[in-house]
Amino acid sequence: MRNFTAKNLIVPADAAVPESPKSFATAPDNSVLLALSGGVDSAVTALRLQRAGYAVQALYMQLWTEPAAAEQSRAELERAQSLAEKLDLPFIALDLKEYFKSWVIKKFLAAYAEGQTPNPCIYCNLSLKFRLPELAVLAGAKPCRYFATGHYARVEFSPETGLYKLKTAKDPKKDQSYMLYHLQQADLARLLLPLGDLTKEEVRAEAESYGLAAAKAKESQDICFVADKNHHDFLRRCNCGSKPGNFVTPSGRVLGPHQGLAHYTVGQQKRLGIALGEKMCVAEIRAEDNCIVLVPAKDFKQESALVSELSFIAPEAIPVGSEIELCVRYRGRKVPARIDLPPGANASHLEPGAQALLTNPDGFPPISPGQAAVFYRGDEVLGGGIWTAAQY
Repeated sequence: MRNFTAKNLIVPADAAVPESPKSFATAPDNSVLLALSGGVDSAVTALRLQRAGYAVQALYMQLWTEPAAAEQSRAELERAQSLAEKLDLPFIALDLKEYFKSWVIKKFLAAYAEGQTPNPCIYCNLSLKFRLPELAVLAGAKPCRYFATGHYARVEFSPETGLYKLKTAKDPKKDQSYMLYHLQQADLARLLLPLGDLTKEEVRAEAESYGLAAAKAKESQDICFVADKNHHDFLRRCNCGSKPGNFVTPSGRVLGPHQGLAHYTVGQQKRLGIALGEKMCVAEIRAEDNCIVLVPAKDFKQESALVSELSFIAPEAIPVGSEIELCVRYRGRKVPARIDLPPGANASHLEPGAQALLTNPDGFPPISPGQAAVFYRGDEVLGGGIWTAAQY
């Protein structure tokens, strides 16, 4: 008997972000909800889950995009549904457009308006993708015991500690563990990541061996909701961060005009649109007076920075004042750092608004407020947070 069916469900626009993952203990032991995009990664994830004996429920996320990208969105939905039909998977198209606008687009625009450089994929993972099991049930879907994605990362259980660990992928070029730093023990307990031990080449080869069209699909590295893939133009259309202001020195001397805060990021040295006789670097973006601070590139060095919105996967793994490895931004290189919490605080019991201080006397790669700071020890992700400020 065929399993393929197609449903359309809607998450209400005013739905709140589920606070924590639920344990759907009454769901069948082999049931898994799969985030299916129609691309090669989610296709091979589906294949591997089927081969392992799971009953897979495919779910496609319908997200808000600019009107000019509507045709592309329809094509992606059709591709995902065709893949589900080929693999004989029950299929749900979950309409999250208004929810996505509320919890991702608005935060993205607000961050740029505050002079930050946000990563919308982090917002999406936090409030949407890794709450899909709860959001799907809210919209009327049946619950599943597990949740699966095509992310390149690994989850391991430690019998010694009784805790789950999040680890980097086998393929360092595709590792996405940085994007998952916010996951908690309850998330990891239900999460299946079948691609963590594969390279991208192996994934494509596996898809091709099954005759899947997704095997040759191009990868998307762009912001999914921007029509022309130019986020500066998108911000301009939204009238966000596009008000001209001044470049200034740290002492306040005006150097010349800038095009708008959203066109720059901390650490930027090229395409500044101003010539000052030496290479300059963006050291600070100040929303309060719409100014951008420039310093000579040779003098730019960040030795300490603050991280807020802290999240730890296994808090006891990070004693106060410990040495860790730090990834400043997605696909960035890891650098050593010392992590310190406020006096009397520890990673297991953080007060609301608590911040961590990260230091390295040799300096960090350029830190941009709004990006994620992710803490590692070897191949294990310890946690992370959002950069709020850096000293230069």
